[in-house]
Parts: sequence; structure tokens; C-alpha cells
Amino acid sequence: MAEDLFRTYFESAPDFVLQVDTRGTILQINRTYQGLTRDQVIGTDIFRWVPEDFRPVVRATLERVIASGESEVVEYWAVDAQDESGWYSAHFGPIHQEDRVETAIVIVRDITEQKEVREELAKRERLDSLGVLAGGLAHDFNNLLTAILANLSMAKMYGELREDAFQMLTDAEKASLRAKRLTQQLLAFSKGGTPSKKPVSIVKLLQETTEFALSGSNVKCKYLFPEDLWPVEADEGQMDQVIQNLVINADQAMPDGGTLSVSCENVTLGKDDLPDRRGGRFVRISFTDQGAGIPEKHLPKIFDPFFTTKRKGSGLGLATSFSIVENHGGHIRVDSRAGEGATFQVYLRASDRSVEVAKPPPRRTIRGHGKILLVDDEEIIRRSAGGLLTRLGYETVTAADGREGIRLYELAMKERKPFDVVIMDLTIPGGLGGEEAVKELKKLDPDAKVVVSSGYSNDAVLSRYGEYGFCAAITKPWRMEELTETLDHVMGRDQD
Repeated sequence: MAEDLFRTYFESAPDFVLQVDTRGTILQINRTYQGLTRDQVIGTDIFRWVPEDFRPVVRATLERVIASGESEVVEYWAVDAQDESGWYSAHFGPIHQEDRVETAIVIVRDITEQKEVREELAKRERLDSLGVLAGGLAHDFNNLLTAILANLSMAKMYGELREDAFQMLTDAEKASLRAKRLTQQLLAFSKGGTPSKKPVSIVKLLQETTEFALSGSNVKCKYLFPEDLWPVEADEGQMDQVIQNLVINADQAMPDGGTLSVSCENVTLGKDDLPDRRGGRFVRISFTDQGAGIPEKHLPKIFDPFFTTKRKGSGLGLATSFSIVENHGGHIRVDSRAGEGATFQVYLRASDRSVEVAKPPPRRTIRGHGKILLVDDEEIIRRSAGGLLTRLGYETVTAADGREGIRLYELAMKERKPFDVVIMDLTIPGGLGGEEAVKELKKLDPDAKVVVSSGYSNDAVLSRYGEYGFCAAITKPWRMEELTETLDHVMGRDQD
């Protein structure tokens, strides 16, 4: 009866089941293989039917199973007769006859879907781990850049500078702002980063960013946008980064020139169409290049941090784009074959709200007045940013943490010399940070005007500062213009 049960399983199993002898000769097989009959497969060498570079692994595995009498499982990548590729697992199980292993059962299973799910989970875990490190590094780096930019701004304000000296300071400012963009890429990995989303017309953003990224390139761009395209819920700054990364990637794939096709379409997806199983209304953005394509073996890795095949690549561009799109509740995928170019598709959730008409930028102020309390745990920021505020015309007082800031604010109220604005650092290790300090300040003075400041540009408090009691947010490193515009706005001077 046991033999009948075995025969039933052998014949009806959904996987390939083979019996082989100690040399690897196929004795039985439960299904036809690659269009061949059983008789054509039985009697052949099992090593003939596996990829050439995997044969030594199969041979060694079979030898160990025969020698030890214990089962083993191996995984491999293969392409079948229909040119379909995928991942397979081969389970080698010994069949004992008396005290020896005479034959082995080999169960071959298609695990492509399982492998993709595992890879997706592992990729997200790697990104989360990297995000913790990247977030901390970027925060500290942004603190240093804040001090550098403040000192450069002050240096440019001192007296008559020679033209070449002024240009050197200007170039240093530009380099610092480029470094700021690098920290923004690092912060895209930050765990829990929250985009500041609003309804966006993706067409305008696509055209402006693509033209900028391809300026000076020999690659031409072709657009295809429907007139009734839905607006999307997006953080414009972060999506600008995604578009720029994908366009630059396409440009580098076509060193001899070519055409990049950028298209959009409205799509309604079911729950099974995306990995997170959340369907709904999406806008699909496609970037199709005419480059050499991506080798199949590289496709599972292209969104991994630091993976690159380019000599000068950092391996951050596509990984950053992946993180940003995922944080938007969207999805990014790639379709490519070697020699046939590549298409990257970005799915962004459609918005039910209309796009707001852009307001003209506020006027820039280079002089100010009022009493400012600057709360920051970094002495170099208190000294440099405090000095810049003073030089701009503000009366400036600094504090090292929220507790000291509250004490100074209360004292100023008692002396009837209140602060007009408090600039509060969000994160103060070992001290009272901005999120808790603003609650205490509001108890003292419900009308307190508090600006939250942080080197973590992706922090949820910065994107929804009003919900936490702040009246504005500013991301480190600040530029002088951003700082004065924010203060003008908070004190109502931009309405003059």
C-alpha cells in the first residue's frame, strides 16, 4: 500500500520528481520535460538538464547526499526550452536500501515567485537598516553645512571684498548646496521618512526636470501625455529627485545619443497588480531608453543600495528613487532585455484634489528686525547662525536645549521684552527637543511663534508642522534667503 501511495504522489506531484542512481543517471521521471517524452529523458544524465555553470554544484550535492544519507536543497537560475527564465530549487533526498544509499529522489520546484517576494522583503530590510545609518549621518552633516553656509554668508557681507575673493566664497556656497543635495539622497533612505505631499501636475514637473537633466546631452526626449491626466499626490522636491535620477540613468545608457521616451497614462489597478496589494487610481509614468539594456542577472539588484555597473556611479540613484516612490505609496519597476533598451515605470497614486495655482515667491529680505531665540544643541550653529541673525539686524539670544529655551522665553515675558520668534531644533540628544518644548512654550504663551528646524528633512514633523504646534518649518542647512523669508512670513512682513 505504501508503494501505491508513493506511486500516486510521484505521478500527480506538481513538481518535477526524478529518481537517479549514484552516478546521476535518471531512472524515473514523473512528467515530460521540455517537450520530450519520458522515454527520451530516462537513462540520460541528470547533469545534462541543468545549466552548465550549475552542474558542478549538482554533482557535488548528489555525492554528499549519497555519502551522508542526508537530504540537501540547492537553488539555481535557469532558462528553459521556451526561453523562459526563473529560479528553481532542487531537493535531493536519499533512498536507503538496507544500510546503503542506492538511489536518490530529486524534486525540482519553480520558486521564482517565492524568490521575488523574499528578495523584495530583504531589499526593504536592507534599505531600512541603511536608513538608520544614513539618517544619522545626514543629520550631523547638515548641522555642519548650516554652520558653513552661515559663515560664508557673513563673510560675503563684510566690507569691500576683492572680486576674486567674493567669487571664491560664492563657489564655496555652491559646493555646500551641492553637498546638501547629497544629504537629501541619503535621507531618502531614512526609516519612516514622510513626504510633504500635495496635488501635483506631474506633466509640468516631468518636462522641467527632464529638460534640465538632459541639458548639454546628445539624447533627445519625446513626450506623450494625455490631456485628461490625473494629478498625483506627491512631494515635488522628492519627485524631482526621482525623475532626475531616472533621466540621468537613461542618458548614461545612451552615450552615443538616442531618444528617451517619457509618457504618462491613467490606470486603475486591482489589489493583485502591485506588491503591496493596494489597488486604486494611479498615474503610470514610463521612461523608455534606447540603450544597451540591463543584463538579466543584474535586474534583481538594480534597486539595491550601492549596486552599480558604472565606473563613476555611486549606486544611490535607483535605490533612492525606489525609497522615495515606496514612501509615496507607489511602486517602481523595470522591464529590460540586453540589447533592447530599458523601461522604468513609476506608479503614483492619483489625487482627488485639484492642483493649487502657484503663488509668486515671497520677496527676499537681506535685513531684518525683531527678537529671535535660537535653540540648538550644536555650539557651532548657535555661534554661526546666531551671528548671521545678529548681522542681519535681529536681536538674537541662543539656548542649548528646549529646557533652557523655555526658561529664557519665560524670563523675557516677565521683563516685558518677549521674543518675536523661536527657532527650535527638533532633535536634541540628551535634552528637551522641539516636539516636546513647543508644547511647554504654548502653555506659557499660546501665541508663541515657533519655527521647527531639523537636519532630518524627511521627518513627519517638518511635513506636518502645524499639527505639532509650529507655525513654520525650515530644513538644515539654511540659506540666508530661506531664513529671512521664513522669519518675514512668521512675523507677517511678507504681507506688506
